[in-house]
Amino acid sequence: TSEIGTVDVYLGKRVARNLMLMCYEGTLGEDASQRTVDLSGDLGAIGRVLVDGSSHRVHLDLKGVIYSVAAVPTHSMALLSVSDKGAKISAVTDEMLVLSPCEQQTQREQLL
Repeated sequence: TSEIGTVDVYLGKRVARNLMLMCYEGTLGEDASQRTVDLSGDLGAIGRVLVDGSSHRVHLDLKGVIYSVAAVPTHSMALLSVSDKGAKISAVTDEMLVLSPCEQQTQREQLL
């Protein structure tokens, strides 16, 4: 038999609204290492934001790989931290950043 329980959800005094969820848009043709962004064990600066002043496009250089960035509106999402004492909402967002690898070498060189 399974038991149904409850967990209290708390809203903290400060809820971060300056966090963004990033979604990597890989393709099925790539090998598995190119379909994911592995940040395990990383600490400190791992990339930089690049803004093309002429086209106003935003790119992200993440661990040496340059991605095109598109901000996409989503349904509201919350970051929920769960512990023995309950669950706490620590961040809320309604946008997601979709990362797509830059495919053209000339485009990469121009950004750098």
